[in-house]
Amino acid sequence: MGENLNIYDTSDYPQDHALYSEKNKKRIGCFKDEMNSKPIIEFVGLRAKMYSMLTPDSEKKTAKGVSKVVVQQKLKHSNYLQCLKENKSTKENMILIKSENHDIYTVRQNKTALSSFDDKRYILDDNIGTFAYGHYKINENPI
Repeated sequence: MGENLNIYDTSDYPQDHALYSEKNKKRIGCFKDEMNSKPIIEFVGLRAKMYSMLTPDSEKKTAKGVSKVVVQQKLKHSNYLQCLKENKSTKENMILIKSENHDIYTVRQNKTALSSFDDKRYILDDNIGTFAYGHYKINENPI
């Protein structure tokens, strides 16, 4: 990474870090380290925009379509891991503010929070390899 520092934005690293540089700070097109030099201990990717990363001192979780409050307060890294291993989806209650014809109201909605079903990729029998739907090898049963 040090050899290609010109393509990375390392401005959020600690100032005493060997790769710290403000050269590409907030520059469009540069790669950014989401974890700010913290090592990732474990990563669970359930599907696009639904993943969890575990570091020595924190968790970073994303779940598109799920309110931030639910992700922060109710979902844990262990929930993502359980969803992946047991292939079970989880549902959570969310309170949303909606507007219809200029009338504002709150709604309690029970939505799927975590699901390992990926509608964009065909998952092979080993639960690691994937093909895009429509790939010619899907019918051959490669594994």
